[in-house]
Amino acid sequence: MLQTLYYLIIYPIELVIEICFYLINNISSNPGIAIIGVSIVINILLLPLYRRADSIQAEERDKQSEMKRWVEHIRSNFKGDEKVMLLSAYYRKKDYHPFYALRSSISLLLQIPFFIAAYHFLSNLSILNKASFLFIDNLGLPDGLISVGNVSINLLPILMTLINCISALVYTKGAPIKDNIQIYILAGLFLILLYPSPSGLVLYWTMNNIFSLVKNIVLKEPADTIKERKLPDNAERFGYWGGALLLTFLIGLLIPSALVTASPAEFVEPAAYRNPLSFVFSTFCIASGFFLCWMSVFYALMTDRAKRCMRLVIWIICCLTTIDYFIFARNPGTITADLAYVEFPEYTMKNILVQLAALAAAGIVIVIIWKRQRTLINIVYVTLTVAIVIMSCMNIRNISRSIADSGLEDSGVDSELTIPLSKNNKNVVVIMLDGAVSGFIPYIMEEKPELKESFSGFVYYPNTISFGMHTNFGAPALYGGYEYSPVAINSRPEQTLVEKNDEALSVLPVLFSSMGYETTVFDPPHAHYKHWPDLRIYEPYPEVHAYHARSHFVDPDYYAMIEKMRRRSFFMYSLVRVSPKALQALIYDDGEYLFPDELEYDSWNFVTAYAVLKNFISMSDIKETDNGTFMIIDNDVTHDERELQLPDYDLSITVNNGGLESGYRTDADGNILRIDETYLYHSDMAAILRISEWLDYLKENGVYDNTRIVIVSDHGWANGDFPELILDDGTDMEAANALLMFKDFNTEGFTTSDEFMTNADAPVLAVKNLTETPTNPFTDVILDDSEKHLHDQYVTASDYHSSRQPPNDAEARKFTTDDAPWYSVHDDIFDKSNWSVVPEPMP
Repeated sequence: MLQTLYYLIIYPIELVIEICFYLINNISSNPGIAIIGVSIVINILLLPLYRRADSIQAEERDKQSEMKRWVEHIRSNFKGDEKVMLLSAYYRKKDYHPFYALRSSISLLLQIPFFIAAYHFLSNLSILNKASFLFIDNLGLPDGLISVGNVSINLLPILMTLINCISALVYTKGAPIKDNIQIYILAGLFLILLYPSPSGLVLYWTMNNIFSLVKNIVLKEPADTIKERKLPDNAERFGYWGGALLLTFLIGLLIPSALVTASPAEFVEPAAYRNPLSFVFSTFCIASGFFLCWMSVFYALMTDRAKRCMRLVIWIICCLTTIDYFIFARNPGTITADLAYVEFPEYTMKNILVQLAALAAAGIVIVIIWKRQRTLINIVYVTLTVAIVIMSCMNIRNISRSIADSGLEDSGVDSELTIPLSKNNKNVVVIMLDGAVSGFIPYIMEEKPELKESFSGFVYYPNTISFGMHTNFGAPALYGGYEYSPVAINSRPEQTLVEKNDEALSVLPVLFSSMGYETTVFDPPHAHYKHWPDLRIYEPYPEVHAYHARSHFVDPDYYAMIEKMRRRSFFMYSLVRVSPKALQALIYDDGEYLFPDELEYDSWNFVTAYAVLKNFISMSDIKETDNGTFMIIDNDVTHDERELQLPDYDLSITVNNGGLESGYRTDADGNILRIDETYLYHSDMAAILRISEWLDYLKENGVYDNTRIVIVSDHGWANGDFPELILDDGTDMEAANALLMFKDFNTEGFTTSDEFMTNADAPVLAVKNLTETPTNPFTDVILDDSEKHLHDQYVTASDYHSSRQPPNDAEARKFTTDDAPWYSVHDDIFDKSNWSVVPEPMP
């Protein structure tokens, strides 16, 4: 309930403050100036509101002064019911209600939510830490400007209180003593509350008091008191409320529900399960706060003329946002769970101008309707609102059904996760690092030479490709072998893509369990084509133990922070969708949505994956067993770039690398790798370092030599780091250069092999020599690398994301790859002459 009230009343104000701070700080590059700017902007916006509140207070004082003689006479000469009846009769005669006395507190009531919003925002703004302004050394701490011995006294709160008292003297000149006492008590409470607060917050409130003082001096007379006036008819009233409701349902309900219904499971974290509809609900609350709560407060305090203008503005905004969303904002592109576009739509100047011209023409028609067909407006409001509500209800129903069918409500995350390891039998471990860049390894080993000792026994295969540039193309072969390359999958039309993907994910677990190995699977990628892996694909195999590791180890407070940012992004995303194309990039702000702080709230996927690698040691359960163990895990640390704290590449909410980050790395041959535009290198280094800690642990506990380990990626990234992988047509095959590192039983030394490999060799290496004829349990085909030697290997550059298929494509039986060419390659992937563009190949 409290959270709902927060999103309804406080958060809309906080969001306005955030955006104002972001814009001013971007211009000034000074948080202190930004704080002052925010105070000025907010106070200017609120000035008409306070002026009207002052006039209401003045009218209330005049009314009470007018009635004072008779009210005192009745109270002094009558008692009990007789006094109550006479006062009621007198109030009716004067058209007054005792409840109206609250009007004298309107200014105070308006200040409270604005104070709470500013307090909440500025008290948690890490960008203020170590930021100085004028005589204040650190805006993130109390100012401590006066020192008496060992005691520091904060000067700014005292100055704020003095200004507040002076402003009160000016404002209450001639007012009753009780009004003065109330204001001075309030000033004292602010002093007590804000004295230990960050100086940035006190600076903001000091500027508010200065503004109030100037207002009280310059505007000595209150605004015109409210006069009796003719109330608008019902049609005019609805002209306001109809527009407010339409905006609330469009921005707060339809757009977020449409986003979630495209892939509900992406917005679920079973570690802290919450129905994704909660994001829709919070967005609806924020929109209600903007358009039904605060906009109504402003509307209620407007003059009649201002109200008429307000109704016209709302009518224009409603029509243009509806036109923009339903006509111009279709097919926006792929959105991640953090509400970041995989590729933000790029609009040409022609697109922008055409849309603006169309909206301008529509605006003219809209104004004409307002002037000549006023009754038509309410019909439009009702029709559009009903249609939007119906569509939203359908979306909500689809979301509920999808979550129920996915089993996510009951999945949760297991209370204990273990990596079983045998002391006396063989262990086989396959670690898929999603998107790990193979070419980073020489630079990583050169920067941290001690890693070669940790990875003793490993062979690094730089000459390795994946079959595509995305997980849906690369992971099936990584898990199941050459039978699950994109070409092989497309050649089996008797099965759906979902079935073939799930089959690939089951090959090694089922094979090893049939060989008597204790088998564990963590986070199989895109299981049943779900963002959150659907572990029910392993239900037919009770000997296979499948778990969700992602999110298991994350601090709940950090999760709450990420969730709050997602809720903010949902509302801002809705604004992007109803904005003209000329403004969309500004509001989107590269996925930051005008958020002003330095904290990286948008990397939940990285944080959850990193926590798993950090806990590999605590998860390991080493014991003597009757059989060997097999474990396969997918980890996303390498999928997302993230600046980490050097020199240990550890996760920190606030990163301060100062001069530690040079912006480049070198390998043993002196080649230079630029990393000043991306932090993928940081992410890959973090993964290797955390795995190395686990490898050292295995050595200390005597289970390293009897453990076979495959570290492999499903694809790389097109970073342009290696010119020899950029083909003549501009395609960057770094995106298909998969990482492959292999350690066999009882091996030593870190070596590099130039042998041509693919990530489909990972399962072949995992089962090598463990059984005479390792066979795919689903197809009875021998699991080996013979396919690699029969012909060139084929790589698709397609961006087809099968994991994001809409429901009506669930029966798709082959990858659609006509958006990009296919390439063939053989022997040496670093020799451009070995690459060729080919038609869509068939085996």
